[in-house]
Order: sequence, then structure tokens, then C-alpha cells
Amino acid sequence: FRMSKNDYNTNANNSQNSKGLFIAGDITYTGLPEEYAIVDSAINDVQNSTGKTLPPVYATLGDSDDTDTDLANYIDFANSHNAPEVTADKLYYSKMIDGYKYIFLANPNGEKTMSSQQLEWLDSELADNKENNDGKPVFIFMHDALTDTVITQYAALTNTAEFGEVTKKYNNVF
Repeated sequence: FRMSKNDYNTNANNSQNSKGLFIAGDITYTGLPEEYAIVDSAINDVQNSTGKTLPPVYATLGDSDDTDTDLANYIDFANSHNAPEVTADKLYYSKMIDGYKYIFLANPNGEKTMSSQQLEWLDSELADNKENNDGKPVFIFMHDALTDTVITQYAALTNTAEFGEVTKKYNNVF
């Protein structure tokens, strides 16, 4: 989050039509309350100094966000930034933004395996979008890389194949 104030300032000045600031995890270094406070302060400082309103913040959990702490700090952050449905039992959520579905996936405690419950929920969300939203594109955010897509020596999702089985049923997932 060292660069977050600069990043938020750039967004405020250049992206007035942006629908959101999307953070794919690692909002903090260790998940401490004071680190989340720094991020919130940066958002507020940019809005106050530029006089411009930043778009809504949407975030998913990264492995650094709950290191040495419990999940309560991330949950508080998510709840205060457009994800009131996030709980310790369900860290993932979806939002309709400007007619498009955005899905935010998360694994607790730095785990690199997506639970069967989360995969079932994802399948349900994608099926719902196909049926009730004319199959418009769906945008998925998650912290963990998929195996064999980028340098995965640090954070590869261990059940990429199962994730792929769900998403390949739909031709509109990004």
C-alpha cells in the first residue's frame, strides 16, 4: 500500500468514468488494523486534495491481508467498501456494476485451494448470469494465480483444474 495514494490520485485525475477501483488482494502487508487505516486515509486524502470522488473500492482477500491476524480486519474493510455480505464464513461475493457481473473470490489464511463450496457458488453465479443477464461478460477477481499462466512459484491456485472445469462451461468469463 505504499503506492496506493499515488495510484488513487492517478485514478481520481484520469478516470472519472471508472466504475470501480478493483484490488485483487494484498491490500496490506500483514492485515493489521492500522494498515487498513492507512489505505482508507489515502483514499480520503486523495478525495479531499483533488476535490474529486473516487469510484467505489472493491477488494478481495490476499494472503498478506490476514497474516498474523484474524480475518476481522479484512472483513471490516470489505464491509465498509461495498461488500457488506462478506463474513468469516463467506469471504467471496459478487456485484452487478453497470449491468455487468463482477465476482470476487477469496481463500482464507493464505490457502491456495478454492473450497468446493466456493466453486459451487461460482458455478451458480455464472449460470445465473447466463440465464438472467443475457450472458454478458463476467469479470472475476482473485488473488491467486492460475497454474501455468504466470510465474506461479509463490501463489498458484492448487485446484486450477477444478476452477477451469467450472469456468469453461461459460464463454463469457474474464
